[in-house]
Amino acid sequence: MKNYFWRMPNPVLQQRNKVAPKTWFLAVLLGCYPPSIFLGFAVNNVVYALLVLFFISQLKVSQLPNILNYRKPFLWLLLFFLWMALSWFWSSNVHEYKMELQVKSYVFLWAILLALAPAIPPIPKRVFLISWIASPLLWLVFCFINAFLALPGAENAYAVFVYENLARPTHLQPLYFAMYVISAMVLLFFWGLKEKILPKGWIWILLAFGMFGVVMLSSRMEILVLCALAGVYALYYGYRSGNLKKVFLGLLAGMVVLAGIIAANPTNRTRFKEMLDFSSDYTENAYGGRSLRIEKWKNALETYAKHPLLGTGAGDMMDELAATYRKNDFQIALQHRFNPHNQYLQTLMTYGPMGFILLVGFYVSLAFSAIRKRSFALLFLLGCFTLSMITESMLERQAGIFFCILLPMLAYHLFAYQDDNAAVKP
Repeated sequence: MKNYFWRMPNPVLQQRNKVAPKTWFLAVLLGCYPPSIFLGFAVNNVVYALLVLFFISQLKVSQLPNILNYRKPFLWLLLFFLWMALSWFWSSNVHEYKMELQVKSYVFLWAILLALAPAIPPIPKRVFLISWIASPLLWLVFCFINAFLALPGAENAYAVFVYENLARPTHLQPLYFAMYVISAMVLLFFWGLKEKILPKGWIWILLAFGMFGVVMLSSRMEILVLCALAGVYALYYGYRSGNLKKVFLGLLAGMVVLAGIIAANPTNRTRFKEMLDFSSDYTENAYGGRSLRIEKWKNALETYAKHPLLGTGAGDMMDELAATYRKNDFQIALQHRFNPHNQYLQTLMTYGPMGFILLVGFYVSLAFSAIRKRSFALLFLLGCFTLSMITESMLERQAGIFFCILLPMLAYHLFAYQDDNAAVKP
């Protein structure tokens, strides 16, 4: 076991002088970043500032054409941000417009920085990916330890180990934390097994632990995402290997185990009852899940119908949506000022068809790169993030921008990027 743990740091210490300082600094900085997301906004701002200063000092004008020639996904993202900025011309609430643009400025910053970044050599790539895998899994261990310590004084022992109580130490909503765990599981399965970063048995134990953690975090959408990703790959593998029947039976057994874990916890049972109960109305419950989201989507589409060409603009989205809530007497949404809880729908409503096309184009471009490079890691990471955006307006939170913008760009840079002088193979 000792050899596996030391395999990663020793080559780094031995070969650090062989790695270009620019690339090495970038890899170390970004490798330290995933854990820092839990340490607060101020720490993240320090990371942004360091990245900006570093690239300003290293920037070469000759690199700029690479954005067009080799970094098409980044171009989609830059155009998306510019279109957001242009919405000033049809936004009446200038204060909200400035706030929206400030939050989304990280999209522009990261796109520029990574578009100009060099290919990452194998050693720093390994450092970063191990950091990505370790961060959410270690936090999950800590969350369970924290829940266990809180057990003696708890009124409901089951509730301590599930949903917001479990995720509380991370300061993330359970959905975001579960998505982070799933991304680590994807990397562990598609990259970790191949690179043998741990003995195979340990990797499967970590994958099982990650699945258990996702279920106990009780994000219904993320459980569905995990099932969808596992099901798609299992069926693909079964078809290619000719063992489709065995794979199907294995999937069925897995679903039974999953259902058993859910049924064993009262909190999970209550949350999944709402999702599967189509005969009841849960729209008066702020945590109503499916039925509440469907009502939000209907109101968002009604709002979009008033601005079908350009959208509401970055400054007026919430005011316009609130007016629709008020018109339809959707009091709980008006009281909490709910956004649509669907990033694609919110983008369409706010920035019109052009904004929607540019955002979707970014992910489609990444998917084509993954297919062209035969990178299952990148493709399934995209599946994790883009499916999660169906029931959550991810880009309205800093954590969501980190997960759904920066991490896909980094994954592209690690698994599918290629330029004239270097290539990183999947």
